[in-house]
Amino acid sequence: PFRRVGSYARVYEAQRPTGPRVLIKLLLRQPATPLELLYVAHEGAVAGFVRHPTVVRPTAMCLERPLVAFIYPMLPGGSLGDVLAAIRTGKRRPLTDPIIQRVGQSIVRALGNLHSALGRGHGSLTPSNIVFDTPIESKKATARLTDYGLDYLRCAQGAETRVPCPSYTSPEAL
Repeated sequence: PFRRVGSYARVYEAQRPTGPRVLIKLLLRQPATPLELLYVAHEGAVAGFVRHPTVVRPTAMCLERPLVAFIYPMLPGGSLGDVLAAIRTGKRRPLTDPIIQRVGQSIVRALGNLHSALGRGHGSLTPSNIVFDTPIESKKATARLTDYGLDYLRCAQGAETRVPCPSYTSPEAL
């Protein structure tokens, strides 16, 4: 089923026939030229290259137009965007200070690893790109990053002439 539209992709939930639930992120703007398709493949390979416990890597890519997509594992804890939306609508209580500190520390560790591994900023890191392996209230919950830097795809494909989401962009990219 359809979940949401992000800055660069339409997101669907799916069940693999012999495996876990996944998120399929179908690019909103499909690559029009072989060079654009090559760039998408390169970005997917770079995303798969980063190995860190607080980073969620794509498990697969589809490079067949018009279905160019990235496939990610679906984590049971949901995203920070989901948590914040539930707080705004009164469906859950605000986060406690220890939870906020734990989440913040996980994010900082992951960003440090990404910056050193990729040699560039993280692109557009939004609350929906911060996901949890278990419910956020669990002391074992770890914040993990996904879609780090894939907003570069929008810029590279000519969809934007500036960074797509300045309020969530790394300072060096502004």
